Amino acid sequence: MNFDPIELTQELMHAEGINFHVFKKPYDNIGRFDMRLRSQLYVDYDYEDIRQRLQDDCQEKTLYITTDQFETHYLIFRDSRPVADDGDIILIGPFLTSYYESMLHRVIERNNLPAIQHAELKNHYCGIPFFEDTGVIESQVIILARYIMDGTDFVVDRTSLKFKDSAAGFENQPEPSTRLSMSMVEERYKIEDEFLEAIEHGDAQSALLYSSSFRKFQLEPRNTDIVRNFKNFFYVLNTLLRKAVQRADVHPAHIDETSAYFFRMIEASRSLETLRTISPEMIRRYCRLVLNHSLRKYSKTIQRVINHVDFHLTDPLSLKVLAGIAKVNASYLSTQFKKETGQNLTDHINQKRIQKAVFFLNTTEMPIHAIAERVGILDENYFSRLFKRIQGMPPSEYRKSLRS
Repeated sequence: MNFDPIELTQELMHAEGINFHVFKKPYDNIGRFDMRLRSQLYVDYDYEDIRQRLQDDCQEKTLYITTDQFETHYLIFRDSRPVADDGDIILIGPFLTSYYESMLHRVIERNNLPAIQHAELKNHYCGIPFFEDTGVIESQVIILARYIMDGTDFVVDRTSLKFKDSAAGFENQPEPSTRLSMSMVEERYKIEDEFLEAIEHGDAQSALLYSSSFRKFQLEPRNTDIVRNFKNFFYVLNTLLRKAVQRADVHPAHIDETSAYFFRMIEASRSLETLRTISPEMIRRYCRLVLNHSLRKYSKTIQRVINHVDFHLTDPLSLKVLAGIAKVNASYLSTQFKKETGQNLTDHINQKRIQKAVFFLNTTEMPIHAIAERVGILDENYFSRLFKRIQGMPPSEYRKSLRS
């Protein structure tokens, strides 16, 4: 199966929130490599020295792993494939390997930045991803770079290619520019809106793609405990997801159960690695809530009936009882329910009861007659026949299949 290694590498890096650039001769747009940070900090900054260094020093069959004077990191290599334009340079980054609060003062002193520009540098750091361990990222790029360069005499160079601008050679900007921070804020809000819209529609695939972009935005710290700062972020995320699902007309009882589950999981986490595994599960589970319980396409009357059925499976659920709860005529309810949902009210109730029975069979050792009672069916024989009609096998065989 043919694939484009450049496109694959780009997708992998974007999934981690890392910028991926292909610079073509004569590299006129090289200023994008640092997200224009230097042009924001220094008057009339000329990227010519960096452009020339990449052109002259970036050799074929070499992956350069380098760090600049702002302690941001890059992976760089030349695309030497026959199909590539002569001199194409792949640059991946910037990203951080230390939380910016631990390095901000040191970088400011080293680069002789005046106080008025401290916020600009901090905003830059907040807009690029942070990784405690870059081993996986480097390994992915090394494998694909080796493939791109045909593997022969391929080397990884961590020392030769350096960006060491001397702050003494540049004049600091007299006034802070807000373009960098404003564009970052605008991008963050746009991604957040698209992310929450995907959640609201139960689109887990799109939501996961948008969530990867959040890796580019570090948190404004509230204290020196990095894990606590990330916990605070996930508490906020849990709240945002809860509100997005609520807009899809999912009953609050369903939402609250999920929200409480993730609150406990977040609080019990003790490391950034554990916290980062929670995010995909949160997204998928909240999207499932929308897919399974969203009532936004139904009228308020039918929403009231469906919610009552969901939370009162053990109660009498006759057409007459439900019509009384909905405060409508029984004949109208029957017709309207079929019109809006596409199924009879009785079939809907039976389906919900069997779904709940499947849950009990999967998660408990309760006897089948007890499960039948827990879903509102007192006749065990009738329950078994109904279960077989909907699930394709009796509950006893279903349980045996789980054990086997």
